[in-house]
Amino acid sequence: FRGGFETVARAAQAKVDCRLGADVDELTLHPDGVEVSAGGTRLLARGVVLATEAFVASRLLSPTLPAAARQLAAFEYAPLALVRWA
Repeated sequence: FRGGFETVARAAQAKVDCRLGADVDELTLHPDGVEVSAGGTRLLARGVVLATEAFVASRLLSPTLPAAARQLAAFEYAPLALVRWA
């Protein structure tokens, strides 16, 4: 994507109410949604998208979805280098 993958997030933000770039501290599942704790603020949402590294998602999901958290914790990243020629 021209402008990087942030382009996708910005397009989603234009369509639905969402918060980008939030450092989430905790997720708690409730019958009517997900409570998101970020920087001392709590928000109840119908759903969340965890657009982050697998190890971060694993940490957030481990208290409520331990099986998913274990799968994410096992994810291995391949070495990657980005080269740009001027």
